Amino acid sequence: MNAASYEKRLATAKAEAALLGAMLHALEGDGGLPLYVITWRALTCSFDSLEAVDAWLQRFGGRKS
Repeated sequence: MNAASYEKRLATAKAEAALLGAMLHALEGDGGLPLYVITWRALTCSFDSLEAVDAWLQRFGGRKS
Protein backbone atom coordinates (compact mmCIF):
# COMPACT_ATOMS: atom_id res chain seq x y z
CA MET A 1 0.00 0.00 0.00
CA ASN A 2 1.45 3.35 -0.94
CA ALA A 3 1.61 6.28 1.49
CA ALA A 4 -1.28 8.21 -0.07
CA SER A 5 -3.73 5.29 0.06
CA TYR A 6 -2.62 4.47 3.63
CA GLU A 7 -3.25 8.06 4.75
CA LYS A 8 -6.67 8.08 3.05
CA ARG A 9 -7.62 4.77 4.64
CA LEU A 10 -6.45 5.97 8.06
CA ALA A 11 -8.38 9.24 7.71
CA THR A 12 -11.52 7.32 6.74
CA ALA A 13 -11.18 5.01 9.75
CA LYS A 14 -10.67 8.02 12.05
CA ALA A 15 -13.80 9.66 10.62
CA GLU A 16 -15.85 6.50 11.04
CA ALA A 17 -14.65 6.17 14.64
CA ALA A 18 -15.58 9.81 15.26
CA LEU A 19 -19.11 9.15 14.00
CA LEU A 20 -19.40 6.57 16.80
CA GLY A 21 -18.07 9.07 19.33
CA ALA A 22 -14.74 7.23 19.51
CA MET A 23 -11.16 8.29 18.83
CA LEU A 24 -8.67 6.34 16.73
CA HIS A 25 -4.97 6.89 17.36
CA ALA A 26 -2.23 5.58 15.07
CA LEU A 27 0.96 5.00 17.05
CA GLU A 28 4.30 3.30 16.68
CA GLY A 29 4.46 0.23 18.89
CA ASP A 30 7.37 -1.91 20.00
CA GLY A 31 10.02 -2.43 17.37
CA GLY A 32 8.54 0.27 15.15
CA LEU A 33 5.45 -1.76 14.30
CA PRO A 34 2.18 0.12 13.81
CA LEU A 35 -0.31 0.15 16.67
CA TYR A 36 -3.87 1.45 16.45
CA VAL A 37 -5.82 2.34 19.58
CA ILE A 38 -9.54 3.10 19.71
CA THR A 39 -11.00 4.74 22.79
CA TRP A 40 -14.73 5.01 23.36
CA ARG A 41 -16.11 5.96 26.75
CA ALA A 42 -14.39 3.57 29.20
CA LEU A 43 -13.43 1.08 26.45
CA THR A 44 -9.92 0.97 25.02
CA CYS A 45 -9.00 -1.49 22.25
CA SER A 46 -5.68 -1.93 20.49
CA PHE A 47 -5.09 -3.41 17.05
CA ASP A 48 -2.04 -4.30 15.00
CA SER A 49 -3.51 -3.54 11.57
CA LEU A 50 -5.98 -1.28 9.80
CA GLU A 51 -7.82 -4.41 8.68
CA ALA A 52 -8.52 -5.25 12.34
CA VAL A 53 -9.63 -1.65 12.95
CA ASP A 54 -11.99 -1.86 9.95
CA ALA A 55 -13.43 -5.14 11.26
CA TRP A 56 -14.03 -3.59 14.70
CA LEU A 57 -15.68 -0.52 13.21
CA GLN A 58 -17.93 -2.70 11.07
CA ARG A 59 -18.86 -4.98 13.97
CA PHE A 60 -19.24 -2.25 16.59
CA GLY A 61 -20.76 0.46 14.45
CA GLY A 62 -22.82 -1.67 12.13
CA ARG A 63 -20.99 -0.26 9.07
CA LYS A 64 -21.66 -1.91 5.77
CA SER A 65 -18.64 -3.17 3.81
